[in-house]
Amino acid sequence: MAKYDKIIFLDFDGVLVPYDSADERDYFGTIFNNQCVESLHNIITQTKAKIVVISSWTNYLSLIKLKLMWKYRKMPGVVVGRIKNDSVDRSAKIDTWLRKNPTNNYIIIDDMGASQFGLSHRLHIIQPKTRIGLSKKESILAIEKLNIFLPKQEQ
Repeated sequence: MAKYDKIIFLDFDGVLVPYDSADERDYFGTIFNNQCVESLHNIITQTKAKIVVISSWTNYLSLIKLKLMWKYRKMPGVVVGRIKNDSVDRSAKIDTWLRKNPTNNYIIIDDMGASQFGLSHRLHIIQPKTRIGLSKKESILAIEKLNIFLPKQEQ
């Protein structure tokens, strides 16, 4: 039985913080772009997915601090985990997280795209444009992917 119905593996820079955007900061780091947050809100509202952070922000923000930031910034959804971002393959770390936390369906929202993930994750990737961040177009695709059950691929 799945521990989670739907999961979003979420990057921040290039997704919620478009490159070359305003550099307004708070205690936690750069403030997220309002339009990108609205797109994430639409995904959460339509899918009830939970969030696992895969951002480089995990190098200096613990899970407790990420959850505090989410509450303080009044962000949509619930952060249930984080995957520390270092030089080790993100794809393998996602596989490990999924083995420990069975999930019916998931997506990966990351501006870096498919090249950093294994073949088993390719159908699950949503790749916003780095300078725009998460837009309505990607949110619609994310909702469609999360609201259907993608076939499990052999690893």
